[in-house]
Amino acid sequence: MSGSNPISVEALFSAPHFSRAQISPDGCQIAYLSIWSGRLNIFVRKIDGTDTNARRLTADERREIEVFCWTPDSAAILYLQDTNGDEN
Repeated sequence: MSGSNPISVEALFSAPHFSRAQISPDGCQIAYLSIWSGRLNIFVRKIDGTDTNARRLTADERREIEVFCWTPDSAAILYLQDTNGDEN
């Protein structure tokens, strides 16, 4: 494998730039996790292509957000987050 560049351990285990995408129940929006201020936060954008800018819904700089879901009416997103690393 001459000419190949090895991937660093840091890059291999770093947070993804785009993760866990979910389409809203009404099919109009997509929510996903992306990096903001060094942590995974929730972003939303329209699917129809009229809005190319994602809207950040959360702004947590201390803890990653890893679990979220749409409400059945597509009006809101619910998420779980460990506040202080105490798993409560």
